Amino acid sequence: MAAKRPARAKVFFHRRGRDPESAWCTALEHANNYRVDNILFLHATPICDDVIEARPSRAFDGALAYRRTVKAGGRYAMILDYPATAHLGKLRVFLWDRFQVVGEGCYGPEGGEPGRLYLAVPVRLAPKTLFTAATAEFPGLIAVHPEIRLKGDVAAARKRAPARRVAAAGRRKKQTEKQRDPFDAIHANDKPAMAKISRKDLTRRDVQGRSLLFMAVLEGRAELVKQLLSMGAKPNPAGKERAPLVAAALRNRPREAKLLLEAGAKPQRALDPDGDPVLVTAAFREATPVVRALLKVPHPREHLSLALLEAAGVGNLPITKLLVKHGADPEWVSKRGNSAISVARKKRRRDVVAYLQSLQKK
Repeated sequence: MAAKRPARAKVFFHRRGRDPESAWCTALEHANNYRVDNILFLHATPICDDVIEARPSRAFDGALAYRRTVKAGGRYAMILDYPATAHLGKLRVFLWDRFQVVGEGCYGPEGGEPGRLYLAVPVRLAPKTLFTAATAEFPGLIAVHPEIRLKGDVAAARKRAPARRVAAAGRRKKQTEKQRDPFDAIHANDKPAMAKISRKDLTRRDVQGRSLLFMAVLEGRAELVKQLLSMGAKPNPAGKERAPLVAAALRNRPREAKLLLEAGAKPQRALDPDGDPVLVTAAFREATPVVRALLKVPHPREHLSLALLEAAGVGNLPITKLLVKHGADPEWVSKRGNSAISVARKKRRRDVVAYLQSLQKK
């Protein structure tokens, strides 16, 4: 008889001042104890292989949430930037084969280059040793955390220092002569500069065609969102412009989503780059608070059902139940022939499958 496969569950992690993040964890024999299977992108601890305690949390609609670290797994977090997308796979293989370092990567903004690699490094291995070996194979790497400079880098930096100081002085002078770029101000949370944003700035777009309102929502600047809406910023997209509601789903910004909805934002008009409605994006991203905010307004049954399919696919039971409660059809079949229960079965989301089967029996 085959051994029973350990149950896996999504656990939410949250720290003061940080966005919530979820990771896959494996249930252990001791009640409420789990081993972390993923590397967290927004939090340095806990890390892959740590044993944690997790319990259902009202803040995450009954989903499991991190309480404390029970036992360290013998790894620490390290972050590297790599210069080319093509390096990601080869770099991960190299680090594992050579040092048993676990790595999870992501691309730069909008899938561009360079990208960032999050590592879970065995404590026996010094950061500088790892970085030196990796740089020898993959030139151009940057040690973001902890910050490391090799001797050649330091010498080159010293040669560039005078020019950098002159350039920095010039930038400071220009900044005093004119207002800071609004997009830079939003990214840096520069409140004095954001307060100077005027109505004429509402027509501005960044290099990726995103509006100030979109960026304010993306960065979680709720007060600026109120300011921009009061000045006449449009909560609904014009033409092919990216909808601010999508930014709320991408970064799980429920406060900003509520402000947009109160200002008249239409979820049906908010489509992500793949053409999916924002409710579907929020379900796929497991942004439960944003899903709850979006469900305060009516949605077509097809949008609700497609969102249900995505929630079932990622194994998020609270969102699955929430969508069914608001009218999503568990029997709905997509153009590709998928239903919520078929996707949940394919991806082995046992708790979701059990819930959807219980609905069929009623």
